[in-house]
Amino acid sequence: MPTVTTTVTVTSDTGTTTTTTTTTTAAASVPALSPTAEEAVPPTPFDPTSCAYEDPATLPFDMPRSLGDFTAEWMTQLLQFRGMIPPSVKVTSLSQTGVGMTAGYFSSIAKVKCEFSGPVTCPVNYVAKAWPAFELLPKEAIGNMFVNDIKGYSEYNAADFYPRPAVYLATYDVEKNLYALVMADADDTGVHKVHENELTLEETKMMVPKLAKIAATFENCHLPSSAQHKATSYVNTWTDPANLGLYHSDADGAPFALGAPLFDRFTQTQNFGDFEKLGLAGYSQLFNTKFDAFWSKANPANGGSLTLSHGDLR
Repeated sequence: MPTVTTTVTVTSDTGTTTTTTTTTTAAASVPALSPTAEEAVPPTPFDPTSCAYEDPATLPFDMPRSLGDFTAEWMTQLLQFRGMIPPSVKVTSLSQTGVGMTAGYFSSIAKVKCEFSGPVTCPVNYVAKAWPAFELLPKEAIGNMFVNDIKGYSEYNAADFYPRPAVYLATYDVEKNLYALVMADADDTGVHKVHENELTLEETKMMVPKLAKIAATFENCHLPSSAQHKATSYVNTWTDPANLGLYHSDADGAPFALGAPLFDRFTQTQNFGDFEKLGLAGYSQLFNTKFDAFWSKANPANGGSLTLSHGDLR
């Protein structure tokens, strides 16, 4: 081993000089080894209650263009990236099922069940949302709905917004027309209320206090004086022409007017309901003639305070 010799010379105030020489044996130099991926310091644990926006270009996997892109390989990449499964575990297969009769008009949405190559502590069931197979509105309008929906997960703290499932991906690229949401399956933590299993009156009453609190928090957020104005400035008011114009043009009322007769005929079928018995035959066509008057009540210019259209309109 190498030796190190140190000489120290000290001169006192009286002029006396003292010299000390010390020889020591140094330890051999050992090069530091870089930690392996398994030994590296883990990143800050991912918080699924508040999934901040991430630029898709920074993600180590491609954005899905449709539900068909939510494959076992893609889910493996997402879950490993989130630190939910180790590099040694993979999603070996997955299955997709529907989420309910009335979901997915303006997007494609499915329940995703994963099977893994080894034991895991992460959820097995998820809900995935991607671009619709059939575009029922202009592309720009659907994209805007996606952005509003995704921002409902990425821009608001869970404690300050509507109750929502854990979310594992909430991002988009408008220019490339890429949008994706991956959420927890609500059936894993409660009874998911869908068209086939509707809310009861008592269950609805249980929701009212929280709904009222959120409504009061965001009321009049279109005004610059509102504390929520900056956070919600990207969302049009419900009565904004950019919103209502998607359903009802000034010229001929299309596209709402075109679909109203068909919907009225649908309500006359035996499996739909009691529209005729309730005196609501032809309701859609009647509503089309009163469309502007109906929604004017929600216009801020007329004193309306119900101003936001958020998410996918449900």
